[in-house]
Amino acid sequence: MSNANVDAASLRQALGRLGQNTNGEASPGKAQIYAVFSMRQYPFLATIPEFNNAEIRGDAENPFVKGIWMRGGGVILNLSTAVAADANGDHNPIFIREAFQIGWNTARAAVETQRFEVQTKVIAFNNFASGVIHNLRFIDFRTTTSGL
Repeated sequence: MSNANVDAASLRQALGRLGQNTNGEASPGKAQIYAVFSMRQYPFLATIPEFNNAEIRGDAENPFVKGIWMRGGGVILNLSTAVAADANGDHNPIFIREAFQIGWNTARAAVETQRFEVQTKVIAFNNFASGVIHNLRFIDFRTTTSGL
């Protein structure tokens, strides 16, 4: 999806597409939906009514301190400075956890101990990898406008 900025209609459309892609599994109450937006989208996100009125007011809920901004409509919105950006704009992901997987190459980690003088070192060998395993459970919401 691509839009100049995030507004209520475009965010609802992205959530609707995610729900269709997952046959309704990515819906409030069935799966936790996560959305990560660049800091430049903060003013636009603050104008969306269903999120602006849900669990964000109060000193302890300051999004710049806590990191998690809102939980309205079954969606946790996060603001981040590490959102991928290129000439086409910011690539803000909206996803459910099942989109990603982390796997290990062995059933059990190989553990070795070494004794040196009065120190005992425990060394664990294990390789792991991560990747997107369900592309349809991930929406790339591209934005190009800076609100800051």
